[in-house]
This record gives sequence, structure tokens and C-alpha cells, in this order.
Amino acid sequence: MGDFTVMISEEGAQSLYEMQKALVESQQRIIDANEALKKTTEEVGDDLGAYKLKTEEIISMTTKAAERGSTAVSTLSSKLGKIADWIMTKIS
Repeated sequence: MGDFTVMISEEGAQSLYEMQKALVESQQRIIDANEALKKTTEEVGDDLGAYKLKTEEIISMTTKAAERGSTAVSTLSSKLGKIADWIMTKIS
């Protein structure tokens, strides 16, 4: 693998901070939307008839996926912040 040069800047660090924040916010929106769907399903469950069980299964699968994804999002978010912090120390 050859040598390469990486340009770092305050703007790049700020972009990483913004990406970090957006990633966490997106994960939270997924969790919130899933909770809203769960609540709505509970409220109108009887009206769903045969679709109630399938809807509950989808909500359960989505909840589990969001929980698994939450760990990955947290790890990635932390790494983005650390890289941005490192950049800021190097350009100061």
C-alpha cells in the first residue's frame, strides 16, 4: 500500500461532529417511531383483526434490530467524536 496524504481542517472536524450528532438522532427517531407504532397497535389492536399478530411480530423484530443497531451506532458515534477531537488538537 502506497503513502498518502490526508488534509485535516476545522471544517472537517465540524462535519464529523455533525455526522456524530445526526447518527445518534437518527437512531433515536427509529426507536421513537417504533414505540409510536407499538402504542398505536395496542390502541387499535382489535380493529386489526388477523393483521394484529403479524404487526406485533414486525414491531418485535424492529425493536430487536434497533437494540442491536444501538450498540453499533454508539460505537461509531464515539469513534467519530474521537477522530474529530484528534483533528481539533492537531490544528490548534
